[in-house]
Amino acid sequence: MEVHPYINPSISTVSKITEAVEFNNQANRLDQAGNHAGAIELHLKALKLKISAVGEESWQVAMTKNSLAEVYMKMGNLEDARKMLEDADRVRSPLDNFDSACTRDNLGRLYEMRGDVTRAKLEREKQSDRMVCGHFDCPKAATSMIWKRTELKMCQRCQCVWYCDRECQKKDWKKRHKSWCKEPETNSSVE
Repeated sequence: MEVHPYINPSISTVSKITEAVEFNNQANRLDQAGNHAGAIELHLKALKLKISAVGEESWQVAMTKNSLAEVYMKMGNLEDARKMLEDADRVRSPLDNFDSACTRDNLGRLYEMRGDVTRAKLEREKQSDRMVCGHFDCPKAATSMIWKRTELKMCQRCQCVWYCDRECQKKDWKKRHKSWCKEPETNSSVE
């Protein structure tokens, strides 16, 4: 008889996931306090536990990889962030939900930081009817709000990031986007 870990989890699986979630929560608190190295260490512990409990291809592992990538980006470690986000996107995209839209937006943010606004636009537009506001701290994100691209406002300069309203665009400009915004190159490379 085969036991599916999501339907009939063992006590060991539940214990590992519970411990991993606590590591993720502690990592998020450290990240918010500015201790990015400590956050990475705890996310990596959570990742190891989740992989051993439910496997590499699980949404739980993808969630941790997405969170880990966000911290890597804050530290400027774009290559490790890219690897984590691509893995998370591969698992999350078929789910077609708010989490998958967040991962696509994070990939867009990563390519913005690399100076490739064309690739940033492509990543964010993979599912143009299921997008999130480009302002990471958008208040509507708390409700898992997803928009069609046509409902969002695009940055007119770089044309690679969209916002739910002018207020989010202003806040993101001051906090983040101003550093990376540039006009698209006509011959930008797409991997």
